[in-house]
Amino acid sequence: MAFIILCINNRNVECKSVIFRLTNRMDTTLKDLEAIKNKSSPLYKCGIFEFSSGHTLDDMTVDLTPLAYCGLTGMEAAYTMKSLEGLSFISHNDITKKELFYNETNVSDITRLQEMLLEKNYKNITKRMKDKGYSQGLPIILYGGPGTGKTETVLQLAKKSGRDILKLNIEDVRSCWVGESEKNMKKVFSMYKDTLKTSKLAPILFLNEADAIVSKRTSIGHNASVDKMENAIQNILLDEIERFEGILIATTNLIDNIDPAFDRRFLFKLKLDNPTFDVKKKIWESKLEGVDENIITSLSRNYEFSGGQIDNIVKKVNIDNILFGSSPTKDVLEDFCKKELLRDDNDKHMGFSMN
Repeated sequence: MAFIILCINNRNVECKSVIFRLTNRMDTTLKDLEAIKNKSSPLYKCGIFEFSSGHTLDDMTVDLTPLAYCGLTGMEAAYTMKSLEGLSFISHNDITKKELFYNETNVSDITRLQEMLLEKNYKNITKRMKDKGYSQGLPIILYGGPGTGKTETVLQLAKKSGRDILKLNIEDVRSCWVGESEKNMKKVFSMYKDTLKTSKLAPILFLNEADAIVSKRTSIGHNASVDKMENAIQNILLDEIERFEGILIATTNLIDNIDPAFDRRFLFKLKLDNPTFDVKKKIWESKLEGVDENIITSLSRNYEFSGGQIDNIVKKVNIDNILFGSSPTKDVLEDFCKKELLRDDNDKHMGFSMN
């Protein structure tokens, strides 16, 4: 019990010195260490501990599993996620409901995902898959250029289905220390599994900007240690997705470079393009109330913007309203649009006629 209390208050508990202090017997210490290392310790079998680092009896460290920590402290899983850089908890109650507009080619796919994640349908789907001997996981990848609504789509799917999100920023989980990145990736899935067990509804594991880990594996080159780490992370992810139970959604900008092994493992693959003229018009109309329809039409026709770029312009319109109390004019909108494009050429996308 003293060992467990110590683990509650500390991370990465060094086993050998702690057990020796508690027992004052080296033979007992070595016996307990061997049981932990061989995963035969009752505390390991019960899901109390997980390995943190070390490969020998002298340097082996352990942590409480997230599930054990929650049970022993009464704290929610969200608290334990703070111990892993890059992993955050988003409650569906904290997500702002938004109306999203999709191209006609995406509407049926988005509707399918929405219906699939509703709890009644989700239960029936996972039961059918289990009865048929299939994997019960639902791995999904959304891809497309920046600002096309990938992240917001994940948030709104969670909001509509009442599911919380475990969001992982891939870049943040990497470490410069050998072996740490691989361990962090394993811990992400361990935390998800623990959260899955204690949640009323299966949460969504959201791999944000997963470009780096779903791209084609690299051959070992001049930076051998980095290449090995990247490949090791990918192998872990491939294995975890293969055995995954729950809901996983990844987003990426670079689908053309995806490793073929990941292509097979994602059950649903949905491309989100920049909005068409009709969809851009709906977006502008929903965000610029009271603006003349002719201006809205010209904005939609003459600027090949993503939804994210339109959002940027609308934010600047709101800032001007706060600063000057003004409503957006044709000239102001044109100026914002030109500056949003970050280039200065004479093609039709740089300005528009109000004729």
